[in-house]
Amino acid sequence: VSRGYFCNSGHSNRRPTLDVKTFEGHLLCEAITPIGRTIACPEPIAASRYQGQVGFADVNDEPGKRCNVPGCELDSTNCFHVYVGHNAIGSEFHWLPPKVIHRFWSFVSRAGAAEGEEEHPDDIAYVEQAIRTLDPSQKKVWCRSSHRGRAAFRPHTVNEYTSLYAQCSKPLASSVDGKVMEVLESQLPHPLKHVYAGSDAISKDRPPSKSDHDYGPSWSPLYAALPVLRTTVLREPFTWLVSKYFWHWNTFFRNKEPAHSCDSDDTEWMDDFATEYILKLCGDDCYARHALRGESLDSLAFQAEGNLRHGFAVVGLVNETDTFYDMVTRRVGYLNMSLNPSVTGSIHSTSNKEDYAACQELYATAEFQKKIMAKHRPVELLKHLFSVAEEVNRFQIRELSRCNVASFDNNIN
Repeated sequence: VSRGYFCNSGHSNRRPTLDVKTFEGHLLCEAITPIGRTIACPEPIAASRYQGQVGFADVNDEPGKRCNVPGCELDSTNCFHVYVGHNAIGSEFHWLPPKVIHRFWSFVSRAGAAEGEEEHPDDIAYVEQAIRTLDPSQKKVWCRSSHRGRAAFRPHTVNEYTSLYAQCSKPLASSVDGKVMEVLESQLPHPLKHVYAGSDAISKDRPPSKSDHDYGPSWSPLYAALPVLRTTVLREPFTWLVSKYFWHWNTFFRNKEPAHSCDSDDTEWMDDFATEYILKLCGDDCYARHALRGESLDSLAFQAEGNLRHGFAVVGLVNETDTFYDMVTRRVGYLNMSLNPSVTGSIHSTSNKEDYAACQELYATAEFQKKIMAKHRPVELLKHLFSVAEEVNRFQIRELSRCNVASFDNNIN
């Protein structure tokens, strides 16, 4: 019997710039493919290594030390972690053991090819060798820095990661991304060539694009193939926007008054929040693709839809949390979400704010939503993705109800 270990928000995020704040902390990364980000932007060893202390470290320690528990050592062939956090889908590529990633790459890069007849064998081998450099036990050089060709190994600390970023991470990102694209791009769905079932809101009437380079391939099949079980819970976008409005003004900016009321015509703030929501569902790579390459949000929403349909073992809804817990218990054999009956979550403080109820009532009206979606493409895309989440949720409920367990006590529309 193997034992798994719980970890809360211990793995850092990756972003193309440092002018943002994230709960888990973040490091720079410019790679645009999941495998490229794995190799060019690995979690520093000191933040990944289990050193015999089970429990949380101080939040000011290296990112990852809050996951200072056994079960997912860097030289392991498995990872027995139950991880929760604010990270985007795909962030696990930075910290999963290299042997897990190597086995995964060996499979996906040769999928469908007869033995010994795979295309791009040199590119495949290059990436395989690069993945091996992430395993400290192999003692392989991660990169040759531009300073006199000095050998550099996988960064041990955040400071070392930062000091090697320009010399190692950036050129590795460019090199590995190119190899990965050469091997896999032709096999990936593309928003200009493929349409997922139900994705009319994304594929039809898309905004004019300067060029087709504004649209990239979807890495959702790669995310779906990674041997991890993901769960997520989504909230209806307009009720979520009301909470974001009150939370960010009245919590993060306690000494400031809102610049306008929630029913003001000044609604540009919605774009940033909706875009961030879509990027989280799209994947870790999407931040760099959007910020550095100018890839359109429509293209990234296409990948987000693929992830919702194929990349999550359980897709839950905020207004049906008990059903979500039941789904997780039935889907994942080693988890039982009913074993903490005395734990009760508190009500979010935003619901106590003045005008909260009135704003929720306004944002729930069809007329208001139609006006906002006509004005803000990110909100329109997010609304569509939530409808996809509802569809997937209902399908999963029906699927799990057919298993050899008690049927869900849930009214499926």
